[in-house]
Amino acid sequence: MLLLYQASACSAQEEWIYSFEFVGANKPVDDTVFADTEYTIEIVIMVPYTLEGARFSISIPSAHEPITPTTPFWEIVNDYAGVDGESMRALANRVITFKVVKGELRLRVKFRIPSKNIVVYTITAPNGINYNIYTTIESYTLVSAVFEDNPVGSIEFRLTSSKVYDYESKRERLQTAFSSEYENLVNTVVSESDKLNDAGLTDYAISLADSILSLKLPEPPNPMLVYGLALTSILLGALSIVFLSMYTRARGETAYIRRVVNSS
Repeated sequence: MLLLYQASACSAQEEWIYSFEFVGANKPVDDTVFADTEYTIEIVIMVPYTLEGARFSISIPSAHEPITPTTPFWEIVNDYAGVDGESMRALANRVITFKVVKGELRLRVKFRIPSKNIVVYTITAPNGINYNIYTTIESYTLVSAVFEDNPVGSIEFRLTSSKVYDYESKRERLQTAFSSEYENLVNTVVSESDKLNDAGLTDYAISLADSILSLKLPEPPNPMLVYGLALTSILLGALSIVFLSMYTRARGETAYIRRVVNSS
């Protein structure tokens, strides 16, 4: 089912962007789009008047990538009088312009959002594995329309990593995967992995959840198991402290580098 958004009822500003819909295989989840994901959006632009010699532009962020090296970003869907040779030559560019002619312009834009948009740091764990630290952009502009340097519409969504949603689904599985006798262990794992995810260490939070979900725990009670669970809880807490310390140090080093660069 296609998702149709009216400009008056969503994040597209009430200007020239009248409506838009995600027409590809990938759709937003609520108000969220994901990095490392391809999207196709069909946009309806309602140009309110004709202005001889003037042009307006529609653009996507410079970090957005084409779906394939030969796939243009833009596709003009209808017969709009403002399309000219300059418009046609810009189909593979991130910015496309049109003559200002009153009427409806319908076009599609296809792009991929790379994860570099939301990776803040990369740290190396003691085992040599690199973990990305993700952030979330609450208001991320997918498409913007500009006329004479003035915004006349935009499409904005929350942007995050699909791994955040992957972690949340594993977290739910973790809470129902084991019998009540393992409640303390599960609560400890959830608590520690939540700390890691909240700090942006989502990769490691997923690894922590996966490591417990992969276990085939015996039926309690078992005295050795009780001691083992206590030791596991302590170890998980220690690991979280180590990784959060690495995260804090990485942020501190980056801030120091920025201060040095800015002061030079």
